[in-house]
Amino acid sequence: VPQYHSAEFTEIAVSPKLIKDIATILAKDYDKITLHVHKTDSTRPVVITASDNEFASEVVLMPMRLD
Repeated sequence: VPQYHSAEFTEIAVSPKLIKDIATILAKDYDKITLHVHKTDSTRPVVITASDNEFASEVVLMPMRLD
């Protein structure tokens, strides 16, 4: 989520359905799911982390090209 009080933010192109599907799968086994988006570089991957008291997992999702 961009920081709207700041002039700097980036737009990324990822499949919302894919993010929803990944979050749904991770929610079955983990208590906390976090979406990490690079603030100023839309070519960097989106990282989804999931964790609970014992384990943690990461999913790396590359943005889609818009050109």
